[in-house]
Amino acid sequence: MLRKLFESPVLRRILAAIGTLIGVAVLVFIMLRALPGDQIQAAYGTEAAALSPEQRTALEAYYGIDQPLFVQFFSWAGQLLTGNLGISTRGQETVANMTMQSLPVTFQLALLAIIIALIIGVGFGVLAAAAKGKFRDWLGQSISLLGLGVPTFLLGAAILTIAAQLLGFNPNGLPYAHPWENPLLNFNQMIIPAAVLGFSVAAPILRTTRASFLEVSELDFVRTARAKGISVKRVRWNHILRNASLPIVTMTGMQFGFLLGGAVVIEQIFSLPGLGRQVLLAINQKDFAVVQSTVLIIALLFVLVNLATDLLYRRIDPRVRAE
Repeated sequence: MLRKLFESPVLRRILAAIGTLIGVAVLVFIMLRALPGDQIQAAYGTEAAALSPEQRTALEAYYGIDQPLFVQFFSWAGQLLTGNLGISTRGQETVANMTMQSLPVTFQLALLAIIIALIIGVGFGVLAAAAKGKFRDWLGQSISLLGLGVPTFLLGAAILTIAAQLLGFNPNGLPYAHPWENPLLNFNQMIIPAAVLGFSVAAPILRTTRASFLEVSELDFVRTARAKGISVKRVRWNHILRNASLPIVTMTGMQFGFLLGGAVVIEQIFSLPGLGRQVLLAINQKDFAVVQSTVLIIALLFVLVNLATDLLYRRIDPRVRAE
C-alpha cells in the first residue's frame, strides 16, 4: 500500500515541488549572505560605521547574525513553518503584511496579461496554421518573432512615453488604485503593462499553438471529419484545436508562473506595487528578510501553478492519467 502511494505520479510531483522550494530557500539564503553588507548596515546605513564594538555585538545578537550560517538558516526556516515571514528592517512592517498588499497587484497583472496572451497567441496561432505558407502564416510568425525579440522593458518604456507625452495619458503617474476603490482608474493603470507582458508571453503560446495545430491537422481523424462534410470552422475549432490543446495548456501554465514572479521590470516602470517591485526595492535596501521570504513566495506560486497545470494536463488527457 505504501509502495503504491509513493509510486503515485501526483505524490512524486508534490515531493519534487517541496524539494524545489527547499533548494530555492537554500540558494537565496546563501546568495544574500555572499553580498557585501548585512542587516545592521541595511537598518542604519552610513551610521553603522559609527557604532561601537559593543553596540555592533549587541545588534549582531539581536539580528541573529552572530550565529553560524546553518543555525541562521534553520532558525529562518523554522519561523517560516510557523507562518512568520520576518520583519522588514526598513519599514518595521511584517513581510506577511507587505505580501498581502502586493500579491493581489501581481496576480491581477499576471491574469490580465495571460488573457491577452491567449487571445493573441491562440487566435493568431490557429489562423497562421490554417493558412500555412500564406500571408496569415507570415503575419503570425512575424508577431511571434517581435514578441520574442523586443525586450519588455523597452516596449513598456516606449509605450509609456508615447502615451504620456503625445496622448497625455499616464494613469500610472497617480497613486495605485485598488479595483474595489476605483475600478476605472485601476483598469487604466493595469491595461498597458498587462498588454506589454501579454504581447511578450503571446509569442511562445502562438508558436506552440501553430506547431500543435499543424501536427494534429495531419492525423487521420481530421481527414475523416473533413470527408464527412463537417464545416471547416467546426473541424478547426472543435476537432483540431481541442486535440492540440495539451501543449498549449502546458505552455500557458508555464508562462503564467513566470508572470507571477517575472514582472519585476514592468512593475517598476509602471510604478505598480507588486511582488516584483517589492523584491527589487528590498534588494536595493539590503532588506534580507523581505528578499528571502518574497522570493520563496514567488517560487511557491510558480511551483503551485505548474503543479496545477500538470494536474489539469492529466485531467484533459486520459493517456497521461493512466500512466
